[in-house]
Amino acid sequence: MLRRKRFDMVVRRRREIEIHARGVGAADTDDLDRWLIAWHWHNRNSKDPIAALTECARRMGRRGMAEAEARGIIEEAASTRRHRSADNLGRWLRLSYAQRQASGITTIGAYDVNKRARKEQRKHRNRLAAERRRRARGAKLRTEYEAKGLSRTKPWEAEGMSRRNWYRQRSKLGTNGTTPSTAVFSSSGDALVPTAPSPPAARPKARRGRSANCAVVPMLRRRASGE
Repeated sequence: MLRRKRFDMVVRRRREIEIHARGVGAADTDDLDRWLIAWHWHNRNSKDPIAALTECARRMGRRGMAEAEARGIIEEAASTRRHRSADNLGRWLRLSYAQRQASGITTIGAYDVNKRARKEQRKHRNRLAAERRRRARGAKLRTEYEAKGLSRTKPWEAEGMSRRNWYRQRSKLGTNGTTPSTAVFSSSGDALVPTAPSPPAARPKARRGRSANCAVVPMLRRRASGE
């Protein structure tokens, strides 16, 4: 049984730098050094960096690069601040999100779409792909099979109303008829269950201060009359 090769991010990134350089025609511009510098940043363990860089330039489309030119690019790469993170390298190479998607690049970021936005778009694409797979297997959307189930049972006929009025009534109750209703129904007849009557309002209590005064006044009057 053949073993799968271990994923090497550095090797993959070097290949993707070459893919991007060929895709934008960098070899026909004066900016090819930018891609070669980025490539050399990810080839630090080479035993012959000059020969490796010359061969890389050939794969990018620049044939016959002189040894002196390759040495100068390596010296410039050593004196330039390295951009090793995905987003920083994407900004260095001016890799757009559209180019990234079209070329299948995954280890280099995009200068116009940051990492968080790319993650959200990837989740959205995965959800769409999963939905397409379910539909290909014959799965139906919930709204579809619920609507078809209602078309078979025709509950509006049992209630003696038209289909339009039945859906309109369900809409007023907070449901469109194809999803579980928030209203409470009894188990027989599917009629609305009457709510319990609200308790009578409590009668206001008499003020203690007023009743006490009413009792004291007659007592004082009786004492004054000599009773």
